[in-house]
Amino acid sequence: MKRNEFEKLCRNFSRENTPKLIKEQPQTNKPVLFFRRPELLASACLIFIVVSVAVFFVNNGMISTKKSMSTAQNSLTSANEDPVTSPGTSKNLQDSTTVTQVTTIGKGQTSTKFGHATQAVVTTAKVDKQFQKFLDGIKGFVLDIKNPWNGAVPGSKVYTSEYSAEKTVEQKFGVSINQTGLITNYNQAVTSSLASNEPIGDVLKCQSLDFYNYYTKNYFARLNAPMSVSRVTFQEPWYNQGAKALFNIDDKQVAWLSGKNDPYVIVYNKTMLNAAGLKDPCELVAAKQWTYDKLKEYSIKLKSASRSGLESPSPEDFMISLIDSNGGKLYRIDNTGKLFTNYNNSVSKSGMQLFYDWAKEKTVVFPTGNRDQAYLNFAAKKTAMLHTTGSYRSYMPGTFNDEVGLVVFPKGPSVANYTNHTKIQYVDFIPNTYQNDAAKILFLRNELYRYNYSYWQGDFSEDGGKGLVKNSLSYQMYSNLVFGTGGYPSGMDAVSLLFPSDRDMSYSKMAEMMVGSSPVPPSQVLSQNGPKLDSVIQNTWQKYKFTGLAGK
Repeated sequence: MKRNEFEKLCRNFSRENTPKLIKEQPQTNKPVLFFRRPELLASACLIFIVVSVAVFFVNNGMISTKKSMSTAQNSLTSANEDPVTSPGTSKNLQDSTTVTQVTTIGKGQTSTKFGHATQAVVTTAKVDKQFQKFLDGIKGFVLDIKNPWNGAVPGSKVYTSEYSAEKTVEQKFGVSINQTGLITNYNQAVTSSLASNEPIGDVLKCQSLDFYNYYTKNYFARLNAPMSVSRVTFQEPWYNQGAKALFNIDDKQVAWLSGKNDPYVIVYNKTMLNAAGLKDPCELVAAKQWTYDKLKEYSIKLKSASRSGLESPSPEDFMISLIDSNGGKLYRIDNTGKLFTNYNNSVSKSGMQLFYDWAKEKTVVFPTGNRDQAYLNFAAKKTAMLHTTGSYRSYMPGTFNDEVGLVVFPKGPSVANYTNHTKIQYVDFIPNTYQNDAAKILFLRNELYRYNYSYWQGDFSEDGGKGLVKNSLSYQMYSNLVFGTGGYPSGMDAVSLLFPSDRDMSYSKMAEMMVGSSPVPPSQVLSQNGPKLDSVIQNTWQKYKFTGLAGK
C-alpha cells in the first residue's frame, strides 16, 4: 500500500469509527483531533493498528461493540421518550451545565465552552423508525465547525447561550461538537484546504467573492439527498428564506445562509439630528415618510464645513440600495434559470443616475482610500449619517457618548414598502470531501441553529442591538430587520456574489467610475462597459442554471 493511500485510510477510519479520539482537558489546551492534523500522522497510524486489532476481535465475537461516549449513554433515548426537535409542538429545555472553558489552539484560533445562562424554547415532533435509525447512526460523530471569527466574550449572554445550545445537542444525540475560530487568513486557509482535499472543517464559510470558483471546482457537497435523509428543509425560521432558491443551481442544493440577517441600514448620530431640529427617522417610517427625498434633505441640513451629512464605505453597495429599495434589481433570471444582467432596466438606470447625482453634489460621500475610513469618520463624529451594515459596531469607541440611531434604508418613489436586504458576505457549506457524512453534518448544524434560535432575540441587547438604547425605536426596528419580523421580510443582495469585483468587469467597477474626482455619467459607463459585463456573465454563470429562481 502506498503511503498516501495508507494516510487516507487512517483518516477515513478514524473519522468513521472513533467517537472522540482525545478527551477534552479541563483547563488549558483544547484537544486537536489528530486525524485532521498531518503532523500527528504517526500517532494516527498507531491508533489505526490498535483499533484494527480491536475490530478483529469484535468481528470474532470476543469484544462487545457497545462503546459510546458518556453523553450518549446517558442522554440518547428512544423516540417515544425524547423525540428529536423539529417543527411541531412546543417544549422547554433547560441545561443546568455550568462548566466554562476557554482555550487557545494556536495563532488566530480559539475555542470556547460556555456556562449555561438562559432557557431554550424549541419545537418537537415524533420520530419514525426510519429516522430513528438515522439518529442512531449519528451517535459518536464529531462535528467540526470553523468560523472566520472568535467566539463571544466570556461571561456574556451570547457566550453562555451558545454553550447551552452546543451542550444540549451533544448530550441529546451523543455527539461531540468543536467550534473554533480562525481570524487570520481564513479565506486562504479554507481555499488551500479544499484544494488539497483536506478541509479544515465539516462546516465552512465561503466569502461571496469565491463562490463561483468554489462551485465550478466542485468544492460544495450536494445537499439534495442529505436534506431528504436529515429532514432539513432550509425553510426553518433560522435560515434566510431567499437563500434556498439562490443556492439551487442545476437542481443541486449547495449552500445556505443563516436567518440572522446583516441588512443595509442608515446609522445616524441622534444627538446631531436633535441639534439640527430633525425628527427621528424611525418616527417617519410608519407614515411611509422616510423616503429618498427625506434622506437627501437630512444630509444637506446635517452637512457642515467639518462634517459630511451622509457617507457610505462602498459606492457599489450604496448604488445597489438605491436600486433595490425602489423595486429594482441589477440581475434577472429567465424562465429557464439563466442569469442575465439587468442594468438596462428603467429602475436600474434611474437608480444609477440618482447615485451619480448625489455623489457629484456631495449628498453622499465615499472614502477615497480604505473603506474603513467611512466607519472611522462616523466614530470620530465627522459624519452625521452612515450607510452601512452591522459592521459599523466594530469601530465605535466606548467614549462616543452621543446617542446612536438606526433606521431602515429609505424607500424609493416606485414602491409602497421598505426593503430589507441582507449583504451576503459569507455562505455556509459542507465540503464535497465529506459528501458521505453530509446528512449527519447538516442535521447537527441544523440542531445547533434550532437551539441557538431560541436565544437570538433574548441575547439581542448584547449582540446586534449593542450600542442602541434598549427598546428604543431604533432598537426595535433593527431587531425586526435582523430577524425578518415586524413586516420586514428578509431578502438578499446577491450582486457581489454573482458579479464578483475581481472579474474583468463588475458592477463594483462601474460604480467606482461614476464617483470620485472625475465621475463618468451612467449612460456613458453602461455604453462602454455593459457589453463587457454581459461577456463576463456569458463566460461564467450562463453555463449553469439557477433552477431555484427560474421564472421568479
